[in-house]
Formats: sequence, C-alpha cells, structure tokens
Amino acid sequence: MPNPFSKGGALYKPPSGAGWGGEAKGAGTPFNAEHQPPAEAKKAGREARAAMRARMEEKRLAMAEKLIALAETAESETVQLQAVNAFFDRLDGKPVQAVSGPDGEALPAAIAVRFVQPE
Repeated sequence: MPNPFSKGGALYKPPSGAGWGGEAKGAGTPFNAEHQPPAEAKKAGREARAAMRARMEEKRLAMAEKLIALAETAESETVQLQAVNAFFDRLDGKPVQAVSGPDGEALPAAIAVRFVQPE
C-alpha cells in the first residue's frame, strides 16, 4: 500500500512556511556523492585531525597527573570530588544508565502505524 503522505499521495502537502531556522533560503543541497567537499579539503581535515590527536597524546600523561594533583590538593572539596569523578570517568568509562519505560518496564519493541482515510 503506498504511503498517502508521500509525494503524489492523497494526503501529501508540500512543505511551506518557516521551519525551526526561519524561512528556507534556497532549494537546499542533497547529501550524496555528488555534493561532497573537494578531495583537498577532506585531506586537509584528516591531516588537521591527526595533528590534533598527536598533540593530545603528548599531553595525556601531564593532564592525568594534573587531575590527580587537583583531586589530592584542591582546597575545595567540590573541586576534589569533580576531579575524582573526572578521573574515574576516564579510567573506567562513565557509569551505564538504564534505558527503560515507565516504572522500569521494557521499552516497546515495535510500533504500529495505521493510516486513516479522512472523511
């Protein structure tokens, strides 16, 4: 059964008016292989990302030592606690948060959609 809300369907309405960002400014650009940045721009982005990762790797040990020192010597207990939490978040990963429905029930595994013909 064809979707009545898709283009050509009985309930299709073309988009118009302001969206979240205000009035549309042009036809837009589809996200596909034709509309990608040039290869030089992609290469420059990869190189910049690699340079930043290398710089971060150089500073990793110093930052960990600074975090430990802050946790041990900060005057404020709040700052100490935040440093300890940050340290363990990076060491063990952040704690897992349960995702469940109301009252701890399982989330629905399927959603049913029903199209109704307007009167």
